[in-house]
Amino acid sequence: MKNLYLIGGPMGIGKTTVGHNSADKLSNAVYFDGDWAWDLHLL
Repeated sequence: MKNLYLIGGPMGIGKTTVGHNSADKLSNAVYFDGDWAWDLHLL
Protein backbone atom coordinates (compact mmCIF):
# COMPACT_ATOMS: atom_id res chain seq x y z
CA MET A 1 0.00 0.00 0.00
CA LYS A 2 1.30 3.46 -0.89
CA ASN A 3 0.66 6.65 1.01
CA LEU A 4 0.78 10.20 -0.25
CA TYR A 5 1.32 13.01 2.25
CA LEU A 6 0.66 16.58 1.19
CA ILE A 7 2.03 19.38 3.35
CA GLY A 8 0.58 22.83 2.81
CA GLY A 9 0.63 26.23 4.41
CA PRO A 10 2.02 29.71 4.16
CA MET A 11 5.67 30.60 3.51
CA GLY A 12 8.14 30.26 6.34
CA ILE A 13 6.42 27.70 8.56
CA GLY A 14 8.80 24.80 7.86
CA LYS A 15 7.10 22.77 5.12
CA THR A 16 10.41 22.10 3.36
CA THR A 17 12.11 21.09 6.60
CA VAL A 18 9.28 18.71 7.52
CA GLY A 19 9.33 17.23 4.01
CA HIS A 20 13.08 16.62 4.03
CA ASN A 21 13.06 15.18 7.56
CA SER A 22 10.10 12.91 6.80
CA ALA A 23 11.72 11.59 3.62
CA ASP A 24 14.90 10.86 5.59
CA LYS A 25 13.05 8.92 8.29
CA LEU A 26 10.54 7.00 6.13
CA SER A 27 11.71 4.01 4.13
CA ASN A 28 11.27 4.16 0.35
CA ALA A 29 10.18 7.80 0.57
CA VAL A 30 10.62 10.55 -2.00
CA TYR A 31 10.44 14.27 -1.31
CA PHE A 32 9.03 16.32 -4.16
CA ASP A 33 9.04 20.10 -3.82
CA GLY A 34 6.04 21.53 -5.66
CA ASP A 35 7.81 24.84 -6.21
CA TRP A 36 10.17 23.11 -8.62
CA ALA A 37 7.20 21.83 -10.63
CA TRP A 38 6.20 25.42 -11.43
CA ASP A 39 9.66 25.98 -12.91
CA LEU A 40 9.42 23.08 -15.40
CA HIS A 41 9.29 24.09 -19.04
CA LEU A 42 7.96 21.13 -21.00
CA LEU A 43 7.85 21.08 -24.77
